[in-house]
Amino acid sequence: MKPESSVYITDRKILADKKSQSALEYMMTYGWAILIIVIVAAVLYSLGIFNPSASIFASVNGFGGLGSVTASCISNYGLVLKLGDALGVPLNISTVIVTTSNGTRLVADVPTAGIIVNAGSMVPVFISNACPSTGVHYSLDIIVNYSEIGVAFAGPYSSSGVASGTGVNRPVQVLANISVGTHPHTVTYYPVNGNLYIVNNGIGTISVISSFTNAVVNTIKVYNASPISAVYVPTDRDFYVTYSAGANISVITPSGSLVTTIKTGEETWGAVLDSQNKLLYVGSRNSSKVFIINTSTNAIVAEPALPAALTSGTWSTAAYDPANGDIYVPIGNKLVTTVISGVTPTENITGAGWNDGVYDPKNGYVYFATWAFNSTAVIDPLTSSTIANISLGPCCASNVAYDPSDGNIYTSEWGTNSIFVISNSNVIINNISMPFPNADPLRLTYDPINGLLYAGLYNQSKVIVLGLP
Repeated sequence: MKPESSVYITDRKILADKKSQSALEYMMTYGWAILIIVIVAAVLYSLGIFNPSASIFASVNGFGGLGSVTASCISNYGLVLKLGDALGVPLNISTVIVTTSNGTRLVADVPTAGIIVNAGSMVPVFISNACPSTGVHYSLDIIVNYSEIGVAFAGPYSSSGVASGTGVNRPVQVLANISVGTHPHTVTYYPVNGNLYIVNNGIGTISVISSFTNAVVNTIKVYNASPISAVYVPTDRDFYVTYSAGANISVITPSGSLVTTIKTGEETWGAVLDSQNKLLYVGSRNSSKVFIINTSTNAIVAEPALPAALTSGTWSTAAYDPANGDIYVPIGNKLVTTVISGVTPTENITGAGWNDGVYDPKNGYVYFATWAFNSTAVIDPLTSSTIANISLGPCCASNVAYDPSDGNIYTSEWGTNSIFVISNSNVIINNISMPFPNADPLRLTYDPINGLLYAGLYNQSKVIVLGLP
């Protein structure tokens, strides 16, 4: 074979060098972009966006004796089981026990009367802290104890199964809305049967919603105009209803029967229960007074006056700190909170105030929705000081609630038509817009049965349901 000429060899070498140089220039130009795309794709895959195996729905096996069983496991939320009937026979579920891969035993919050599963239906049961971090595989051993209804051999029975999958995160969102009475103001959870009681301020009724169907199952006519709040007292299983346009408090049964009337002589507002001492603290709408009621006798045992110089109109719902037993009372339209120990005001904390408050058991802080300053204020009870004021929208913070399923604080804001989600480190991590214009969300309440949050939309006569799909 004829040898290649030196000229031809040189040309091939130059061509190869040019190709190598072009490839190098291409990698230098687009390499960083390709690397960023790979990193983003990997992150999204770990979050379950591109990972079909990282679904919120678990693989379910076992559960003999029960009908359909599904499970959803979300890392930043918890496990939601949906349990069906016993092949056409209605059930009463008494306990649900979950054991995680590391041996942790978790028990679902089941109403005292049990969970009724009607024939042909399914009900949700929520278990917090059952799901692992994002991308981590889980295998949960589950035991459901139940009895059958209306049959000769009712049980009790026990059914076991396994739910498995991979942890994934999802943002909280609006799941549903429920029509109730005019101007829903306060939502209260009733642990005996898992129902929710919604006080309708504009029509003088209480709408009762089932946790299992999210449907109104009863409407109770109350005993005065303009009910503003209802507090459940577990020792006697009664509700204490306050009125913004009445000089008394009604004590009613869950079915709405009147037990007694407590005369205050002036209009009241929000109330909070000290469960250890069985004392109910009720704020006066127009004066500097707090009514302290012994719920065992239904007698007013003290009426401590808040400092007159600080009082300006109403205060809404105070916060009870079970760690120290104190009550934190927000002063109307002032950035001041008065601390009451027993029946005695002990100190004033500046920087946090009216509107509603809540205790966070995870970090031990007390949070207040501060209406006039459009913020969520954070009080450290150990130092008796305001340690943070988290700015929200332009107007007007109305209520706060603690969600134990994700450990976050939820603040509703009237004027901006939003609910802000605040992490345990006091950082806003989500802003949930309301599905209706000028809805004006007010009180928020957590339901431990299904792990959902409920909020009254004051100007839409509806209650919205917040959770994960």
